[in-house]
Amino acid sequence: MSDVTWRAVQIRYYDQDKDGLILDCVRPLLRRLDGLVQRPYIVRHWRQGPHLRLNFRAATGDWDREILPAATEAITRYLREHPSTTRLDEHEHLAAHRLLAVREHETGPLSPWYPDNSLQTEPYDDRLRVFGGQVLADLIDEAAAESTRLAFGTLDRVRRGELALFTAVIDLMVAVAHVSVPPIARGYMSYRSHVEAAASCCEDRDALMAAFEARYRQNARQMRATVTGVVAAIDAGDPPPHVRDWIAFTRRQKETALPLLARKEIDLDFPDQPVVQRHPVGYFDVLMSTGRFRSEVLESDWFLAHRLVVNMLYAHLARLGVTAIQRHLFCHLIASAVEEEYGVSPLEKARDYLLSQNSG
Repeated sequence: MSDVTWRAVQIRYYDQDKDGLILDCVRPLLRRLDGLVQRPYIVRHWRQGPHLRLNFRAATGDWDREILPAATEAITRYLREHPSTTRLDEHEHLAAHRLLAVREHETGPLSPWYPDNSLQTEPYDDRLRVFGGQVLADLIDEAAAESTRLAFGTLDRVRRGELALFTAVIDLMVAVAHVSVPPIARGYMSYRSHVEAAASCCEDRDALMAAFEARYRQNARQMRATVTGVVAAIDAGDPPPHVRDWIAFTRRQKETALPLLARKEIDLDFPDQPVVQRHPVGYFDVLMSTGRFRSEVLESDWFLAHRLVVNMLYAHLARLGVTAIQRHLFCHLIASAVEEEYGVSPLEKARDYLLSQNSG
């Protein structure tokens, strides 16, 4: 019986900017451990203090003799030479972290925080309570490992000044919407749905959406040009390298997921979350007024595969350092640009869907 199992290293680093830690410590460490670790990937996390998680599979003997000593030496040296200097009060973050724990199904302790610039080896969190089974967990882990390799390349280009992070993020989001559920005027609806759903849970939805819309209005011309530029490059078969790589990733993940969905080997109906929706979402209420939308769209294999790759994209953006609120802003920027450029409306799309069902 193989003793290869999942292992985890956590690096508490309170500074928001963790790119140096990732590129100058973790990346060379993984190169050094090549052949000893399998499916390595990183996660930026918050529980018990901001930190970077390094997860991988390894044999017990290799972990004890080589991996842990090498990781300890490399990480402690980096922390000594490039320490985080941010000062945070954990009590000020407790209320927000309690909400995050519910939304993200975190079951571990929230406090006390581990010290800044410290290393831990807590057991690997397999997230089976969320994924519901090993097949989906394995699929997500494989995707996370590939995402991590791509993230190293993107962050390196950003640091060298060859690519702006937010440009890369918007490019990838537009690409996924255009190739996963083509065309962009159809696929963008995921982003509109996600930002509207997030805002509907906020106490002051109108203020949040007004702030997002103000940002869009300041950048509307540039956003519309970006969307049409990415779409044109994809249609011409000549997208930039970071877009090309993510399109290939997206298609591979869908090709893997679709037969698993068809055989009911994976289930994306994650555990119910006690979401407090304070405001209605007009077009979604229209769609949900008929059971056919759920059966024909929400429960269909093609939509579930799309939903999966969008979630993989969001995990990748988090790996790049994009926060949840920034992601919601990007969803609004892209959705608004598509709606203006292509003359589409989510409410009109919802009504057209109902009319097509009634006429059929």
